Amino acid sequence: MQFDEPISAADFLAIWKAADEELGNASTATGEVRPIERGRLLGPRITPGRSGGVPDMAGEASRFTPQNAMRMLTVWKMKDRAGLVGSKGLGQLLAQILKHSDGRVHLVGHSYGCKVILSALCEGETIPRNASSMLLLQPAVNHLCFAAEVPGSGKAGGYRKALERVEQPILSTYSEQDWPLHKFFHRALRRRKDLFELRIALDGQPPSHYAALGGYGPRGCDEVLIPIKAAGDHYDLNADSQIIGLDGTSVIKGHGDISQVATWWALYDLVRPKA
Repeated sequence: MQFDEPISAADFLAIWKAADEELGNASTATGEVRPIERGRLLGPRITPGRSGGVPDMAGEASRFTPQNAMRMLTVWKMKDRAGLVGSKGLGQLLAQILKHSDGRVHLVGHSYGCKVILSALCEGETIPRNASSMLLLQPAVNHLCFAAEVPGSGKAGGYRKALERVEQPILSTYSEQDWPLHKFFHRALRRRKDLFELRIALDGQPPSHYAALGGYGPRGCDEVLIPIKAAGDHYDLNADSQIIGLDGTSVIKGHGDISQVATWWALYDLVRPKA
């Protein structure tokens, strides 16, 4: 299975410029370097012409920092690798577990780890039996990956079959405070394959078809979007919807900020024995 697609120099420059502008807009007015956020997709941005940064360059090119270009390429590579590891690695292990045991299987992932478990679950035309539950924490995949039809394509999202391979509704968190997924993902991941997620490996509305699931929640799949619940407040896991988007903006303050009472309560509510 091929994960890499050629991209023209013009396309790369256009994406680089858009991503660099987003990074520039996110920096502070004084030009301070944003602190490294544990677990975020990207490293710190080095502002051109500032103390400790790279030398200032004249004109429009001053925005095209090599550091941001390299980080953008790293994002692509990590995303493609997550799909490959999921489909060709974890996918085979998961199939064996489902085939040779009768225990409940609960799948949990964070960031690109969500792509790993989704790729594993969706590998192959059939699976021995369904997983019991799936919790996606700030998933770094396209928000249309479960869609019945990706707009303008005539095709379903590449992970749509996951909805039929999990017994309970999939729970997926998203947060406006997840800067890499809410502000940057749709700038950097503008390859056609990122839009469709077909390879297994405005007022809160997604800004483009390329927006992240962890930044804006699932769309196009009869989804239910609700605020993440506090501990003790049970989720309706008998709901008709096969996926529930949990708006975690109130508690998830960054991409790696997932160790919260509310997130672990969501996991507990999925795995606890049901009456």
